[in-house]
Amino acid sequence: LWWQQQWHIFRFKIPAIWVVWMLIAAIAAVLETFVHGNYNNYKIFEGVFHHVRQATNLYALYPNEYEDCNHYGPTFSLLIAPFALLPQKVGVVVWCLANAAALLYAIQRLPISNHQRMAILWIAALEMMTSIHNVQFNPMLTAMIVLAFVGVHQQKDWLATLMIALGFLIKLYGIAAILFFVFSKHKLKFIGWGLLWLVVLF
Repeated sequence: LWWQQQWHIFRFKIPAIWVVWMLIAAIAAVLETFVHGNYNNYKIFEGVFHHVRQATNLYALYPNEYEDCNHYGPTFSLLIAPFALLPQKVGVVVWCLANAAALLYAIQRLPISNHQRMAILWIAALEMMTSIHNVQFNPMLTAMIVLAFVGVHQQKDWLATLMIALGFLIKLYGIAAILFFVFSKHKLKFIGWGLLWLVVLF
Protein backbone atom coordinates (compact mmCIF):
# COMPACT_ATOMS: atom_id res chain seq x y z
CA LEU A 1 0.00 0.00 0.00
CA TRP A 2 1.14 3.55 -0.73
CA TRP A 3 1.15 4.58 2.92
CA GLN A 4 3.68 1.83 3.71
CA GLN A 5 6.43 3.43 1.64
CA GLN A 6 9.60 4.33 3.50
CA TRP A 7 11.70 7.43 2.86
CA HIS A 8 15.45 7.22 3.29
CA ILE A 9 16.68 10.34 5.06
CA PHE A 10 20.22 10.56 6.45
CA ARG A 11 20.53 6.75 6.17
CA PHE A 12 17.53 6.20 8.47
CA LYS A 13 14.23 4.70 7.36
CA ILE A 14 11.49 7.19 8.15
CA PRO A 15 7.86 6.36 7.32
CA ALA A 16 6.34 8.83 4.86
CA ILE A 17 3.54 9.67 7.29
CA TRP A 18 6.06 10.86 9.91
CA VAL A 19 7.47 13.34 7.41
CA VAL A 20 4.01 14.43 6.24
CA TRP A 21 2.75 14.69 9.84
CA MET A 22 5.53 17.01 11.01
CA LEU A 23 5.59 18.94 7.72
CA ILE A 24 1.90 19.85 7.82
CA ALA A 25 2.27 20.78 11.49
CA ALA A 26 5.19 23.06 10.63
CA ILE A 27 3.31 24.67 7.72
CA ALA A 28 0.23 25.26 9.87
CA ALA A 29 2.34 26.73 12.69
CA VAL A 30 4.26 29.09 10.41
CA LEU A 31 1.08 30.24 8.63
CA GLU A 32 -0.75 31.03 11.89
CA THR A 33 2.29 32.73 13.43
CA PHE A 34 3.84 34.73 10.63
CA VAL A 35 1.04 35.10 8.05
CA HIS A 36 -2.28 35.22 9.88
CA GLY A 37 -0.91 36.31 13.27
CA ASN A 38 -3.61 34.15 14.84
CA TYR A 39 -2.11 32.68 18.01
CA ASN A 40 -4.20 34.12 20.82
CA ASN A 41 -4.37 30.65 22.43
CA TYR A 42 -0.61 30.64 22.78
CA LYS A 43 -0.71 34.06 24.43
CA ILE A 44 -3.07 32.56 27.02
CA PHE A 45 -0.72 29.60 27.52
CA GLU A 46 2.26 31.92 27.86
CA GLY A 47 0.26 34.05 30.27
CA VAL A 48 -0.15 31.08 32.63
CA PHE A 49 3.63 30.90 33.03
CA HIS A 50 4.10 34.63 33.55
CA HIS A 51 1.16 35.00 35.94
CA VAL A 52 2.30 32.06 38.05
CA ARG A 53 5.76 33.66 38.31
CA GLN A 54 4.16 36.98 39.25
CA ALA A 55 1.72 35.28 41.66
CA THR A 56 -1.22 37.04 40.02
CA ASN A 57 -4.71 35.69 39.37
CA LEU A 58 -4.58 33.10 36.58
CA TYR A 59 -8.27 33.42 35.81
CA ALA A 60 -8.70 37.19 35.70
CA LEU A 61 -9.12 38.97 32.37
CA TYR A 62 -5.99 40.50 30.85
CA PRO A 63 -7.26 42.34 27.75
CA ASN A 64 -3.87 43.97 27.18
CA GLU A 65 -2.26 40.54 26.89
CA TYR A 66 -4.83 38.28 25.23
CA GLU A 67 -8.50 37.84 24.43
CA ASP A 68 -10.77 35.48 26.37
CA CYS A 69 -9.65 34.00 29.68
CA ASN A 70 -7.48 31.17 30.91
CA HIS A 71 -8.93 27.72 31.66
CA TYR A 72 -5.67 25.95 32.51
CA GLY A 73 -4.35 25.02 35.95
CA PRO A 74 -1.11 26.36 37.45
CA THR A 75 0.61 23.02 36.73
CA PHE A 76 0.47 24.03 33.08
CA SER A 77 3.10 26.67 33.83
CA LEU A 78 5.70 23.88 34.19
CA LEU A 79 4.86 22.47 30.76
CA ILE A 80 4.73 25.79 28.91
CA ALA A 81 7.82 27.27 30.63
CA PRO A 82 10.46 26.22 28.05
CA PHE A 83 8.34 27.73 25.26
CA ALA A 84 7.34 30.88 27.13
CA LEU A 85 11.01 31.71 27.69
CA LEU A 86 11.61 31.86 23.93
CA PRO A 87 10.81 34.89 21.75
CA GLN A 88 7.03 34.73 21.33
CA LYS A 89 6.76 33.81 17.65
CA VAL A 90 9.52 31.24 17.95
CA GLY A 91 7.75 29.85 21.00
CA VAL A 92 4.50 29.47 19.06
CA VAL A 93 6.12 27.44 16.28
CA VAL A 94 8.12 25.24 18.65
CA TRP A 95 5.02 24.69 20.81
CA CYS A 96 3.01 23.58 17.78
CA LEU A 97 5.74 21.19 16.67
CA ALA A 98 6.05 19.79 20.20
CA ASN A 99 2.30 19.09 20.23
CA ALA A 100 2.47 17.28 16.90
CA ALA A 101 5.55 15.31 17.97
CA ALA A 102 3.98 14.31 21.31
CA LEU A 103 0.93 12.82 19.62
CA LEU A 104 3.07 11.11 16.97
CA TYR A 105 5.21 9.55 19.72
CA ALA A 106 2.18 8.42 21.74
CA ILE A 107 0.55 6.73 18.75
CA GLN A 108 3.83 4.98 17.96
CA ARG A 109 3.80 3.52 21.49
CA LEU A 110 0.39 1.88 21.07
CA PRO A 111 0.47 -1.93 21.41
CA ILE A 112 -0.78 -2.57 17.87
CA SER A 113 0.83 -3.50 14.57
CA ASN A 114 2.93 -1.01 12.64
CA HIS A 115 0.39 -1.01 9.79
CA GLN A 116 -2.37 -0.09 12.26
CA ARG A 117 -0.26 2.76 13.69
CA MET A 118 0.38 4.10 10.21
CA ALA A 119 -3.34 3.96 9.42
CA ILE A 120 -4.20 5.86 12.62
CA LEU A 121 -1.65 8.55 11.79
CA TRP A 122 -3.00 9.03 8.26
CA ILE A 123 -6.56 9.24 9.58
CA ALA A 124 -5.66 11.60 12.45
CA ALA A 125 -3.38 13.88 10.41
CA LEU A 126 -6.14 16.25 9.29
CA GLU A 127 -7.52 16.70 12.80
CA MET A 128 -4.00 17.25 14.13
CA MET A 129 -3.39 19.94 11.49
CA THR A 130 -6.68 21.65 12.44
CA SER A 131 -5.59 21.72 16.06
CA ILE A 132 -2.22 23.19 15.12
CA HIS A 133 -3.90 25.86 12.98
CA ASN A 134 -5.78 26.88 16.13
CA VAL A 135 -2.59 26.63 18.23
CA GLN A 136 -4.29 24.30 20.69
CA PHE A 137 -3.13 22.02 23.49
CA ASN A 138 -5.41 19.17 22.37
CA PRO A 139 -2.75 17.04 20.57
CA MET A 140 -0.54 16.98 23.66
CA LEU A 141 -3.45 16.22 25.97
CA THR A 142 -4.51 13.40 23.65
CA ALA A 143 -0.93 12.12 23.80
CA MET A 144 -1.15 12.06 27.60
CA ILE A 145 -4.35 10.01 27.47
CA VAL A 146 -2.85 7.58 24.95
CA LEU A 147 0.34 7.24 27.03
CA ALA A 148 -1.79 6.57 30.12
CA PHE A 149 -3.26 3.60 28.27
CA VAL A 150 0.20 2.50 27.13
CA GLY A 151 1.43 2.71 30.73
CA VAL A 152 -1.38 0.47 31.98
CA HIS A 153 -0.82 -2.00 29.15
CA GLN A 154 2.92 -2.20 29.96
CA GLN A 155 2.12 -2.47 33.68
CA LYS A 156 3.94 0.83 34.29
CA ASP A 157 1.38 2.31 36.63
CA TRP A 158 3.74 5.14 37.55
CA LEU A 159 3.70 6.31 33.92
CA ALA A 160 -0.05 5.88 33.48
CA THR A 161 -0.90 7.80 36.63
CA LEU A 162 1.65 10.54 35.87
CA MET A 163 -0.05 11.16 32.53
CA ILE A 164 -3.51 11.11 34.15
CA ALA A 165 -2.55 13.47 36.97
CA LEU A 166 -0.73 15.83 34.62
CA GLY A 167 -3.63 15.92 32.17
CA PHE A 168 -6.17 16.43 34.94
CA LEU A 169 -4.29 19.23 36.70
CA ILE A 170 -3.66 21.04 33.43
CA LYS A 171 -7.14 20.74 31.97
CA LEU A 172 -9.98 18.98 33.75
CA TYR A 173 -11.09 16.63 31.00
CA GLY A 174 -7.74 14.86 31.16
CA ILE A 175 -9.35 12.91 34.02
CA ALA A 176 -11.15 10.80 31.37
CA ALA A 177 -8.05 8.57 31.30
CA ILE A 178 -8.85 7.42 34.85
CA LEU A 179 -11.07 4.82 33.16
CA PHE A 180 -7.92 2.85 32.34
CA PHE A 181 -7.81 1.97 36.05
CA VAL A 182 -10.14 -0.95 35.34
CA PHE A 183 -7.47 -2.53 33.10
CA SER A 184 -4.65 -2.19 35.63
CA LYS A 185 -3.32 -5.45 37.02
CA HIS A 186 -1.92 -3.64 40.07
CA LYS A 187 -4.81 -1.51 41.25
CA LEU A 188 -3.32 -0.67 44.65
CA LYS A 189 -0.10 0.50 42.99
CA PHE A 190 -2.17 2.47 40.52
CA ILE A 191 -3.99 4.24 43.34
CA GLY A 192 -0.77 4.83 45.28
CA TRP A 193 1.09 6.27 42.32
CA GLY A 194 -1.92 8.36 41.36
CA LEU A 195 -2.17 9.95 44.79
CA LEU A 196 1.59 10.56 44.87
CA TRP A 197 1.61 12.32 41.49
CA LEU A 198 -1.41 14.43 42.44
CA VAL A 199 0.34 15.60 45.60
CA VAL A 200 3.67 16.27 43.87
CA LEU A 201 2.17 18.13 40.91
CA PHE A 202 -0.31 20.04 43.09
